[in-house]
Amino acid sequence: MIDGIPVTGIVLTLVQLASSLQPDLLAATLDSALVQGLTRADRVLDGLDLLGRRGRRGAPVLVALLGERIDGQRPPTNRFERRLESQLLRAGLPVPARQFEIVIDGHFVARPDLAYPDLLVAIEADSYRWHSGRSAWEHDLDRRTELAAAGWLVLHFSWRDLVERPQFVVTQVERTIQIRNCAP
Repeated sequence: MIDGIPVTGIVLTLVQLASSLQPDLLAATLDSALVQGLTRADRVLDGLDLLGRRGRRGAPVLVALLGERIDGQRPPTNRFERRLESQLLRAGLPVPARQFEIVIDGHFVARPDLAYPDLLVAIEADSYRWHSGRSAWEHDLDRRTELAAAGWLVLHFSWRDLVERPQFVVTQVERTIQIRNCAP
């Protein structure tokens, strides 16, 4: 009850939404709940099992989405990151780590949207909203310099890249992975 109004818990809400939301919107809703710490993927799966999967509309989609999120990785924090990762996976590229924390000399430096840590490759889905203005620009410069000095290569892509030039995105990531795999 909130202010005398009966409400459902987050797990039941997600299970019920699975029957009416399109898969991409359900994924965004699920990821939002996970990122905010409202629940965990295993709890939603347990709740779905308790409520019964068989014959429940949307259950197969929810199970598939949960399976992608139970691997211990952080969920994508927004639609932009989800779309970038999806493009890379559809192109047959290796599964990147999401929200990988980069710590250099004992202090946190960055958490790129996607990363191939073994190759020291970070991939950022950069939106103008979060990367514009003098303060953000200077912070980004410091971060890029610190990552580069530690051997990390950071690839930056815009929403326009994903929408209008998806092959460009895939080609650049693929080329970078090939070069890094061949490096001594």
